[in-house]
Amino acid sequence: MVSMRAATQADGLVLASYGCFAHAVNLISKELCARAPLATMLKLVIAGTVFFRRGVRGRAELVEDRASQKAAGIKTNELRTFSPTRWVGQSLTLRFFIDNRPGLRRVLLFNSHKPAGFAFAVPPAVAAAVNDAAAESTAKDLLPCLQLLFRISASLEADTSPLFSVLGLFAALYIVLRGHVFGVLGETRSFVSDCLVNGFAPTPIP
Repeated sequence: MVSMRAATQADGLVLASYGCFAHAVNLISKELCARAPLATMLKLVIAGTVFFRRGVRGRAELVEDRASQKAAGIKTNELRTFSPTRWVGQSLTLRFFIDNRPGLRRVLLFNSHKPAGFAFAVPPAVAAAVNDAAAESTAKDLLPCLQLLFRISASLEADTSPLFSVLGLFAALYIVLRGHVFGVLGETRSFVSDCLVNGFAPTPIP
């Protein structure tokens, strides 16, 4: 390595190193999810997901509703959480919550008509996650971008993408973000594309 650096410097060239592409994608997803109004919406979605996964009565009624829908030919995946260190996994949490929202609304509606003593308590954040139209709109805006980042990360981690394909993926993502394919706000698209540029800017090695 020392000899290579010496030879490179003698020829007037500069070495550039890049970090882990998959790790950078994960960090970009983390920075994206930390922005308003996305962060507020994700907190609500996570609160709703955890409540219906861990709450005995809420979970049981959602499972029953899902079974009824399946019998009618409508299949819905179970709610899923994600690892706090794998931010790209938020796309799964978000997608499954959106898919389950009709069932969640039915469960809360039926619960609201039960007499006192039979209904289970619903935290305000959970009710907002299920019924708030603004949160639903923001979730649907964020999902396509987050899903694309997730798929890129999954492909990189599975070693299914040679370097030229990786560069092509990121170039395509950058172009898409600079366009108007996703419904997210323009400033959010610009933010993510800037993260791509900053995350993969070459670092000169003297």
